This record gives sequence, structure tokens and C-alpha cells, in this order.
Amino acid sequence: MAVVITGTPGAGKSTVGRELALLLGYGLLDLDGILEKEGVLRFDDERNVPVIDLEVARRRIAGMSGRRIVVTTLHPDAADRLEPEAVVILRCDPLILRYRLESRGYPRRKIVENLEAEIIGYLTSLSVETFGANRILEVETSRGSPREVAAEIARRVNSGGVWGPSISWLHREGLAVRLRSALARGDCRTPELPS
Repeated sequence: MAVVITGTPGAGKSTVGRELALLLGYGLLDLDGILEKEGVLRFDDERNVPVIDLEVARRRIAGMSGRRIVVTTLHPDAADRLEPEAVVILRCDPLILRYRLESRGYPRRKIVENLEAEIIGYLTSLSVETFGANRILEVETSRGSPREVAAEIARRVNSGGVWGPSISWLHREGLAVRLRSALARGDCRTPELPS
């Protein structure tokens, strides 16, 4: 059975996916990489984002249903025909995610877009809509190593774990107000939070 891993850029899809495949003894499929090579995923230079032809992508991976694979993708809705046993959304504290994206040289506009997606739980919402809440597993990647995060995922998948959306960054004191203010200004230099 497939396990789909998604998350905003910088959340750890590639590194956690590799570790999880090793732990479970599954194959690994970088769906976005394959789709890009095959021309199904193209890059929109104006918006600086990957754009997918969803129906072509679904047809491309339809024959993989039932295989023991870990699928990493920014587009979990493209993997719906795999009928995965679990859809793992990697979540990262927005302040740590901002640092990771800055370290990768992301332009300010893309940092803001990805922080917004993380804060509102966009990929969680899309995954629940696509697969239903009973297959969703959110896991925080802010502090653990990829191996530790993968071990947590493997444990929770193998035991039936805690399913359904469970992570919200808006509960943190002052985070919502400070991030909203910074995003409104287009400022990615989010002030430190109170301890």
C-alpha cells in the first residue's frame, strides 16, 4: 500500500520520504520529479510555481495502485487514484519554515506564499477534501531529524495512529497577529515570539 507524503516546500518531503521508505521497506517515488521530466509538471516562471496537469498526472500513476511505495509530492490530489493507506502532511513551524526557505534562497514573495499556505493548513485541507479525514496524518517536522520524523510516521501508520487534522499554528500566543501583520506588509522578517 502507498503512503503519500506532502507538505509545503521546506517541510522535509524528500528527506523524510527517503527515511520512511527505508524504515518501511517500501519503494520511493518522487512524483513531482517524474511528472516534471515527463512534461506533466511545468514551471510557471511568472508566478515562480510548479503547475500540474492533474488529469494527465492521475493517468500516469494510476497503474501504481496497490504497490508498496512512499510517494512524495507537493500535489497530493494527483495521487488520489493510488488509494493510499495514509496521507502524511508534514507541518513546520512558520518561523522555522521561513528560515529554511530563506536559506534556500527563495524570493520574498514565494516565502510569503508558502508561509501563508502553512499557516492556514492549505495542504491539509486539500488532502482532507481529496482523501477524507480518516487517512490524514499530520506530523510536525520543526525540530526532529528526518529519521526521527520518519520513525514517528512509521509507528503511527503501523499502529493506526492518530488520524485527522491536528496541527494549528494559530494557537501560539501572538503568532496569528504578528504573522498577519508581517504578511500584510510583505515582510518576511517575522518578529520573535514571546517565550
